[in-house]
Amino acid sequence: MTALSRTWPWPALLAWLSAWVIREGVVAFVVWPSAVGVLVGLVPVIWIASRQGSRWRAGIVLLGWPLMATFAGWWSLHTSSTSHVTIPLADMPWWVWLLVIALIWLVYPTSAWRDAPWYPTRRQALHDLPDLPGLPGEAHILDVGSGLGHGLQALRHRFPAAQLTGIERSALLAVLSRLRLRTFGAAQSRAVASIVCGDMWAISWAEFDAVYLFQRPETMPRAWQKACADMRSGAWLITLAFEVPGKTADITFQGPGQRPVWAYRLTGKRSR
Repeated sequence: MTALSRTWPWPALLAWLSAWVIREGVVAFVVWPSAVGVLVGLVPVIWIASRQGSRWRAGIVLLGWPLMATFAGWWSLHTSSTSHVTIPLADMPWWVWLLVIALIWLVYPTSAWRDAPWYPTRRQALHDLPDLPGLPGEAHILDVGSGLGHGLQALRHRFPAAQLTGIERSALLAVLSRLRLRTFGAAQSRAVASIVCGDMWAISWAEFDAVYLFQRPETMPRAWQKACADMRSGAWLITLAFEVPGKTADITFQGPGQRPVWAYRLTGKRSR
């Protein structure tokens, strides 16, 4: 992983700032149309995006600059010597953009930028997961980075008697997930899960019989280290879509049309 991908989100900010500086220089000093300046500004954006460690980060870097240019009205298309077409969004009041930034900040706080963005789990993703040896019927299961509660719903379908807990760093998503799962739980005549707003890396995983996560590849080594440090011998780490590098899963499963699931049974820790 390069230095330009380790310090997220600064690579994205650097790419967009570089593009803006180039665009302003092209328009002011070379006297080319605004649209040409926007296109020239793509050069550093593409270069920095190519050095990101994941596709979603590269996509954010690449898409961010055209979106910013569109919202700023920089795509000025000259149709004649006396008229031109501009983007009407450029006329929106400045405080509207502050509201958009504030909403993004609430949904995805900077403290969570090194973890996965919102990746909802499909409800049937774990439906046919084989039995996990040693996992009690009323197991205490933690969903780390629980988002809007989709993973907790999938866990409830697979482990109907389990005690489920979700931890989500975004306060807004935690509140919204409580509302969603309260309605779902009422329909099922039971609470789906308890939702905690906090840092999944700061809390102890020791009390849980299994931990479920749907994060991103870069997160997996750290998650494995924490599971080994916190969890008892015989507990389970269940991961969706991304496996732990260099580790052999005890159970590997992929349902029809679903993402693969890896389940690792922890060893070497104390028994409860």
